[in-house]
Amino acid sequence: MSFPVLVLAGSRDGENDVLAKLGRVSHKALLPVAGQPMLARVLNTIVRTPGLGPVTISIEKPDCIRDLAGNATILRSASSPSESVAEAIERIGTPCLVTTADHALLRPEWIQEFLAKAQGCDLAAGVALRA
Repeated sequence: MSFPVLVLAGSRDGENDVLAKLGRVSHKALLPVAGQPMLARVLNTIVRTPGLGPVTISIEKPDCIRDLAGNATILRSASSPSESVAEAIERIGTPCLVTTADHALLRPEWIQEFLAKAQGCDLAAGVALRA
């Protein structure tokens, strides 16, 4: 089964996002980690994970990520993350995997384990128990 993926890349604080300002980028998702924007790292992980796709990215300014989006569909985000998820799910359906663009250290094996353990659930959420 292929899981559609939604990547939330919008900025809650808009132009006032402190990290984005410090990094001189428009969105935290565009901050580089090891020389690569966080969003690009997340998209690369998704592409390397079997069984995922298609990918949709939610962001309030779609033009700022067109070069990074590849084959992903870009949706304009709603006024809150939860509204953005709800609107995207209306388009992409369920089941789907939702992650954030600032999850720069995401690994394919984590996604595979999460999806394997989530089978049969109506809703599943991953929570880090330790740092």
